[in-house]
Amino acid sequence: MNAFKASGILWLVGALFGISATIAFRTEPVSWAATFVVGLAAVALGVQFVRSRGAGLTPWSSVLGLAWAALYGFLAVAQVQDPAALLTDVGVGLLGAGAAVAGARSARRAA
Repeated sequence: MNAFKASGILWLVGALFGISATIAFRTEPVSWAATFVVGLAAVALGVQFVRSRGAGLTPWSSVLGLAWAALYGFLAVAQVQDPAALLTDVGVGLLGAGAAVAGARSARRAA
């Protein structure tokens, strides 16, 4: 498996966990909408990374990775009093950050 596909799979897994947690646990409309939107963006990006080499997608992966980390970092801080929510947000945030790093590394290898 090449590095682009690995990044795509990480984005898809992150999206799966993020959207699942959103549907199951989020109740605030703003956090629900924000996490659902970034989850859908991660699905779209992950599918494109898996289907193609993805070199042109690397900047998008970095932008989504920054937005993902900022959103889930904010949610983790906001939910620090609830250990289960905190761990979920940190875990999902790390999946997205890992996907963005894998995408950036794969672009360096391809160059």
